[in-house]
Amino acid sequence: MKTVLIVDNDPIMLEIIASLLRDHSIFFRIIKVENSAKALKLIDRVAIDLVITGLRVPEEDSISFIQKLKESWPKVLRVILTDVVSPTLKSKIDQVGVSAYLEEPINMDALTELLLAELKIAYGGRIRGISLSSFTQMLELEGNSCVLRVRGSRETGELFFSKGELIAAKLSGLSGKKAAIDILGWPETIIDIDLAPFEKEREINTPLMSLLLESHKAEDERQFGNAEMRQFPRHDCHIAVDFDISDWSYEGVIKNMSLKGVYIQTHHPVTVSSEILLALTSLDAWRHCTIKGTVVRRDAKGIGVIFQGLSLYQQQVVQSFLKSDLAKEET
Repeated sequence: MKTVLIVDNDPIMLEIIASLLRDHSIFFRIIKVENSAKALKLIDRVAIDLVITGLRVPEEDSISFIQKLKESWPKVLRVILTDVVSPTLKSKIDQVGVSAYLEEPINMDALTELLLAELKIAYGGRIRGISLSSFTQMLELEGNSCVLRVRGSRETGELFFSKGELIAAKLSGLSGKKAAIDILGWPETIIDIDLAPFEKEREINTPLMSLLLESHKAEDERQFGNAEMRQFPRHDCHIAVDFDISDWSYEGVIKNMSLKGVYIQTHHPVTVSSEILLALTSLDAWRHCTIKGTVVRRDAKGIGVIFQGLSLYQQQVVQSFLKSDLAKEET
């Protein structure tokens, strides 16, 4: 990943530029310092690809800084932001040599395009206003190769396309098919297209349409589950639980419970639509049961699960917790 250093002695302008460029932080890392002395010390220790600096009072210090960059780190690209470009100043800028200069007020679109071009980042653009489902099908139809960096409401995932086929996906601790189903189910997204060549082993062998159907099914179950759980009183609790997914066993903590489902705090990578088996023992230790459920929600702290129908016996086990001092009804 490329690294961009921002140097400006105006703390407000420094933060504005940095915060706006962070919107493209999937392509380059942002570092900011407030003066040229700190910048020179940093460049001596850290590999910097491009420097953005403001020409403010004292102007001569900024010109001297750019000159030192050119002499000591000629490969570091230099971009100047200035509010006034007088003939004298323009002559000085041309003498020290810069990649480009932009007049303030800053056009962030122009600055972003300039950075992507100077850093030779194969950016294919940003997609808004079209669903991820439709756009991925367009990629498949046209046989394109690229990486989609998909930003949802809480996190960012990656989808890798090779000649129109979705071959891999990455999301937090997930990868492959599970990550793809989760990402493809996000209702609102911002999509950045990376056209740079990549090497990625195939992780997914399922056709895109099948993945889209699975993701839509999972989203429907999530919405259904949220609506259903609200019909039953939910109780806050703190109950250790063991649960199985496929051939793996995990531990977690039930943080709230109802007759329709539970929310389990866990750091384990679990994807939406997974089937889960929970092992519960009543508080009097007389009753033991295994309850089957479906993961309908996942966030940074855990998973939401709806039960797949409870027998009378299983309901009695759940009720033993709901009626205990360990559970308190949500208000």
